[in-house]
Order: sequence, then C-alpha cells, then structure tokens
Amino acid sequence: LREADAIEVFNSRYILGGANRRALRWARRLGKPMVAGSDAHHCRYVGYGRTMIDAERNVESVLEAIRMGKTRPIGRRTPVRTYTKQSLRNSWRKLKGRITK
Repeated sequence: LREADAIEVFNSRYILGGANRRALRWARRLGKPMVAGSDAHHCRYVGYGRTMIDAERNVESVLEAIRMGKTRPIGRRTPVRTYTKQSLRNSWRKLKGRITK
C-alpha cells in the first residue's frame, strides 16, 4: 500500500461497507489520496461510486490533483437485491461449468 498512488476507499459493490471502512482507515494512516469506484457489472450501475476531482479537464491536471489528494470519493452502494441476484447467477454459471465437465 505504501507504493500505491491512491487508495480506493469506496467501492459500490461492497454492500456491507466493512472493506470500505478498512480502506479508509489505511488511506488516512498512510496519508494517501482517496478515490472511489463503481465496479459495475451492469451499465445501469456505472457511476454508483465516483471520485470528484478538483482539477482542470486534462489528463495531466487530473493525475496531479489525485497525487495531491484533491479528491472526494462519493457514491451509493449497489442495491442488495441486485448484488445478490448477480452473485447467484455467477455462482450458478461456475457450478454448471463444473458439472458439465
């Protein structure tokens, strides 16, 4: 973690929030910039986790703002029903693949 440029402290797929809270503590402890992500498994959920960045609209400015910690992670969690449905579907696919082999 010490070598990371920033730490993701909000991931919308972590529906219980424990991992997000641990990441937030580590980011604060290490003095790292904080970012957020959607980890969307469907286009409808893109943007559930976002990082607000205080920068000009060009790559160099955005990267520098992240390095300087001029970020604000925001968002909302993926709905539990959606997360559960996707997890069950993925588990079923894996199980089905093992049975047919």
